[in-house]
Amino acid sequence: MKLISRLVLVLLVCTAAACNAAEEHQLKITIDAAGVARDDAPVTAEIDRKHLLDLRGDVEATLHADGKEPLPAQLERREDKIILRWIEPQLAADETRTYTARFAARSKSRESFRFKEGNGFRDLLHGQTPILRHMNVYDPKNHEQTHKPFHHVFRFDSPDRFITNGPGGKFPHHRGLFFGFNKTPHGDFWHCRDVSQQHRRYLADEEFAGPIAARGVSVAEWVDAQGKAVVRDSRRVTTWRISATHLALDFEITLETLTGQTFALAGDAHHAGFHFRAANELAEREAAGEARAHYTYSPAAEHGGNDIWSGTDFVHATFQIAGQDYAVTHLNHPTNPQPTTYSTRPYGRFGAFFTHDLQPDQPLTIRYRVIIRDPDDEASHEEVGRTLDDFTTPPRVTVAP
Repeated sequence: MKLISRLVLVLLVCTAAACNAAEEHQLKITIDAAGVARDDAPVTAEIDRKHLLDLRGDVEATLHADGKEPLPAQLERREDKIILRWIEPQLAADETRTYTARFAARSKSRESFRFKEGNGFRDLLHGQTPILRHMNVYDPKNHEQTHKPFHHVFRFDSPDRFITNGPGGKFPHHRGLFFGFNKTPHGDFWHCRDVSQQHRRYLADEEFAGPIAARGVSVAEWVDAQGKAVVRDSRRVTTWRISATHLALDFEITLETLTGQTFALAGDAHHAGFHFRAANELAEREAAGEARAHYTYSPAAEHGGNDIWSGTDFVHATFQIAGQDYAVTHLNHPTNPQPTTYSTRPYGRFGAFFTHDLQPDQPLTIRYRVIIRDPDDEASHEEVGRTLDDFTTPPRVTVAP
């Protein structure tokens, strides 16, 4: 009994020491709006591990500034650095703010993201609330239903229904948040009639999940009609929870050819690229002459006819699913291949298209941000433009001990 008591005492002392060590660590973090007014902006800061060398255990951070409510922040440990993430609520374009970052043992009551495996899918939840579903099964006996992986987005008001389309309904090859090209040297990887995109694995060592953000990384292979894998794509999806009805999804997709030869990614704006498709009920209402999706574009956008737009950096869509209003903003990163054109159909399918020749040993990485929220009112060009700035030119952050 004495030995057990001593062990318990040692454990308590060590735990208390770890907590105290965390609380003693403080850093100064300065954020500069960099000429852009910020509103609910996802922010990432890199911290040299030497500044927090003795930080141990399951730790969370809080950012404190004079006259402001404390901001929760999330830590991710890597071998060479620590990543701090938070949502910056508001900064004027010319404003600089300094926070004191304080560290403490993570509260068990603080809800966090987590992944949950399912039968043919994997869900991302925040606490008990489903956020995203990655459809990952391929069944050659059920090719039409499973010929490509995609991401569903759950409705804000329902734990088992989506605002995105799955197999079936009008244009069933349009599924959730999806990616493909209808013209390639090895087949049509948009409609996938005789080819497929097949999920292979998740990269657990690149994934993380916390209270502010989570990242899932999936690897798929594009398989031609002869059963040969001709392209590999890795999709890194970082989900930011800005509020219960406001999400930002960062997609980073890396493509590489497996053929040893140039692989042309081509097609047309309606049938290639990275797209969003709203639930089929919107297509049914649009076909009946009822409600449809409404779109906003960059001020410099030019309509080329047939719902195709050039010169726009984003598309902002508003629509209604099951009586609930939604706004979805699709943002194109300037480092993506140019020119990029957007396709926007009134039934809620919209996305960005480009062409590119994949070269052996020269992978292509493309980036998009998709913002999903419950809109209070229609967003202006200026408001949506600020979300683009948050994505392409984020605030400047400096860290000091």
